[in-house]
Amino acid sequence: MDPRFGPWPCQKDGPGNNRGSPCPNRGEGHRVKDRVEKFREEDTMQAVRLFEQRLSRRYFLQRAGAVLATTAFGGLHLPTYSVAQTRKFQGESLNILTWADHGEEKVLGPFKEKYGVRINVKEYEISGVAIAQLQQSRPGDWDVLVIDDADIPRVVEMGLIQPLDKTRFDLSGFWPEYQKLSTVYRGETMYAIPTKFGYQCLAYNTEKVDPKDLESYAILWSDKYSGKIGVYDYFLQIIEMLGLYLGIKPGPMSDTDLNRVKELLLKIKKHTSVIGDVPTVQQALLNESAYIIAGGAEYAVAGLMADGHPVDWTMPKEGAIRWNETVTIVAHTRKKALAEHLLQYYISPEGQARLATAEAYWGMPTNQKAGEILTDKQKRILRWEHQPAYLARSLNKVAVSSEEERKWEDGWREFLQA
Repeated sequence: MDPRFGPWPCQKDGPGNNRGSPCPNRGEGHRVKDRVEKFREEDTMQAVRLFEQRLSRRYFLQRAGAVLATTAFGGLHLPTYSVAQTRKFQGESLNILTWADHGEEKVLGPFKEKYGVRINVKEYEISGVAIAQLQQSRPGDWDVLVIDDADIPRVVEMGLIQPLDKTRFDLSGFWPEYQKLSTVYRGETMYAIPTKFGYQCLAYNTEKVDPKDLESYAILWSDKYSGKIGVYDYFLQIIEMLGLYLGIKPGPMSDTDLNRVKELLLKIKKHTSVIGDVPTVQQALLNESAYIIAGGAEYAVAGLMADGHPVDWTMPKEGAIRWNETVTIVAHTRKKALAEHLLQYYISPEGQARLATAEAYWGMPTNQKAGEILTDKQKRILRWEHQPAYLARSLNKVAVSSEEERKWEDGWREFLQA
């Protein structure tokens, strides 16, 4: 997921990182991947630093055209803590690698106050950068990792994370689909806990588009909104999303099925006005250069909706691709007990409510008890009452091999260059 802009406080990041790490844009797409590929022959740590320098917070702030901080903070019915309720871990610190949302001061503040600890946050852009950081670091440098569920089997295989004690975490209030998410398990061993999820489907300008027209992805290549279609520039999930229209499940595709998706992409291109990262397509909705965004959903427009902008999102009858964020404990951490407490906080009703309305981007909390804290307005924006149906009609994104990914990226380049 993704507005990923807002006046976030800079914290000193983990080992080897400078202040002012970038405002990430979840899976910016082939351009981000190309940058990482370009640096592959260089020292990985230096590559990460160069990568971060090129993606400043200011860049996204200037392009976004909206500030979500006040809205995301306001209205939550949250408990307050007295000064540091427990001092068992006072003065300790944790180093975490994370997407932007889990590292926000809004999210972590209550935990730090309660335990009297410091948390060093390093935000990353794509999973490959986080994995490279873990590989290049010394044992014990990192304590907690936030990463997509599709990447969990890979980091388990690489020995980068450790098993979790299921008895230490209460998942009874989770949505049924997240009480035992298959991707975070190996056999009966749990390696991560899902914390937040959302969808890739359609976002739109409510003043220009009839919601009834969005009942199918076919609207993307219809003449009705020709010249007003925007596309989120993230080839992996857009290809899987269009696959749903063709009855193709997420994951590896035959050459025949991939060609069918490419045909749809080329049909869409004829009606497209903008292809870009999330701030780009958000701005396109706001300035009306695009009325519909392929791949948009709550992560892209919920904050704008809360600010009163005429935008919304919906799931067509063919369903949607679902992204899932998870949190886990890094192998060889020397602070497992404190890391477990942080994971417990992330999945608590309060932690979940704060994650759901994070300044970086909104998304559904995996713990339904967060609904007791979120306001009615926030739950309406997140489509809380529709979640059972949305979960039933959506499929988790599936990681594909590097070889498969290259094929998809080649098809995406054909789309971009058409």
